[in-house]
Amino acid sequence: MVALVREEPEKYSGRLLDVRNDLVFKAIFGKEKNKSLLILLLNAILTEEVEEIMFLNSYLGAEYVDEKYSILDIRVRTTENVEIDIEMQLEYHSGFENRMLLYWARMYLGQLKSGEAYEKLNKTIQISITNFKFLQNDHFHSTFHLMEKEKLIKFTDHLEIHVLELPKVQMTEELTDEDLLTKWMLFLSGDDKTKEEVAMTDMGIEKAYDELHRISEDEVMRERAIARDKWLSDQATRREQARREGKEEGEKETVLSMHAEGFSVEMITRVMKMPEEKVHAIINQIQ
Repeated sequence: MVALVREEPEKYSGRLLDVRNDLVFKAIFGKEKNKSLLILLLNAILTEEVEEIMFLNSYLGAEYVDEKYSILDIRVRTTENVEIDIEMQLEYHSGFENRMLLYWARMYLGQLKSGEAYEKLNKTIQISITNFKFLQNDHFHSTFHLMEKEKLIKFTDHLEIHVLELPKVQMTEELTDEDLLTKWMLFLSGDDKTKEEVAMTDMGIEKAYDELHRISEDEVMRERAIARDKWLSDQATRREQARREGKEEGEKETVLSMHAEGFSVEMITRVMKMPEEKVHAIINQIQ
């Protein structure tokens, strides 16, 4: 996982906050006063133009003390009643795809009140900006729909999922006005110099860059971002530790099972690709 901010404030002083920190992302794009910035970002991602939005979940102010436990997505509704959820996802974990579907399903189902007709349901879009590579290709922006397998006929336009993979985005000298989405992604993921360079090429990104500077100079916001990043890093460490412990437990059970079935230590060592001393230690634990 990329370290977003330093834990020690004195080492972090003077640097811009990392927009990949979902708290920072929401501070820039999730406020009513910055609504125009989110509209610009959405229009760079989506094919259909977004003219106006209404926030469906509010920005978490400094008084919200439990924000490190929260899911800091941004949910909006357009004037055409399209519901959109956009989030920053730093780390891949098992179930990522199912989680995106669940978020989409909750939004879609949440539109319908008890007894209302299905015609009341509207198009729902889930957008995940990831700090990891998701698909094995070079395209950083992937759009998913529900399609017929052979003829690729769209079943409905109500389901739309976007994944934008930041590690695949690269700065080039040939960026033009047509590369607006690339510029936005570079603003989200690039270093301070890259952010400044892309901000100079687009007025909307420049406005977002100015807002990033403003919140980066806010000591309270800085401390909140540091706390959020530390919590996310701790969670990632716990998941990795649990994965390793689960793997070790599985290996132990396999060794004991093979031993019980009469396999020699030499054979277990070869099959498990495990040092002979470790195999002996596992077997001796039950004797």
